[in-house]
Amino acid sequence: MSLTMIVPFFNESKRWREEYWNAATSLQDIRWIFVNDGSSDDTQALLDKFSSGHLNVRLIHLAKNVGKAEAVRLGMLNAFDESTPDLRGIGFVDADGAFEIGDINRVVQIFNSKLDEQAGVDAVWTARIALAGRNVTRSSFRHYVGRFIATIIGLNFSEAPYDTQSGFKIFEASQNLKHCLSSPFKTRWLFDVEILLRWNSQNSELMKIWEEPLLAWNDVAGSKVTLLQTTRIVKELIFINKSKKLTSQSKKAS
Repeated sequence: MSLTMIVPFFNESKRWREEYWNAATSLQDIRWIFVNDGSSDDTQALLDKFSSGHLNVRLIHLAKNVGKAEAVRLGMLNAFDESTPDLRGIGFVDADGAFEIGDINRVVQIFNSKLDEQAGVDAVWTARIALAGRNVTRSSFRHYVGRFIATIIGLNFSEAPYDTQSGFKIFEASQNLKHCLSSPFKTRWLFDVEILLRWNSQNSELMKIWEEPLLAWNDVAGSKVTLLQTTRIVKELIFINKSKKLTSQSKKAS
């Protein structure tokens, strides 16, 4: 039993933590694909050096920056192309180290367990919820942007999880997922929701998601979510909601 995790890197040399990735890549039954998304700093050299000492890490170097969504999509398709007979799951996790190693391991185990249940799941998504006893800290800006996104999506997308923007998700390595990845995403920030939209539009059953609250998560300095990016996010929200309405109308007509 194994899964492959995709990690998109873009100009991460200042936030690179070798001890963190040593611990992550030591977790059992996980293969890793690091995607260098056309970085212009020392990221490529760091990843080359790191992967040379880790047999379960493979690198993809993209010639130019294509954005997180496309980097993740190409990495996930690459995991399918490996044709590994024991591959059961494909996921992705952010490169900034905001997710604790213990949580990564715990969520992977939950995914394996849920996949084996009779009802099963199609995916496990994580949620950054500041519950009592948890160590989840988010900047006020990111929190309010996240809740704004969730509120707008929820207006026409009631089946969407609470925290659609958490950067750690695992999907069953199915043909349904592969089909969802067959063409480039039209969104850069909301591609997680676009995967969900594509899945639900091409299948009679909605994607079965288990949403798991994290035990810990912390904002890492250097976040690429800025006030300027909110304009693009708003445009993507409009696209997602229009696409959802068209999908619903099409299913009703059929």
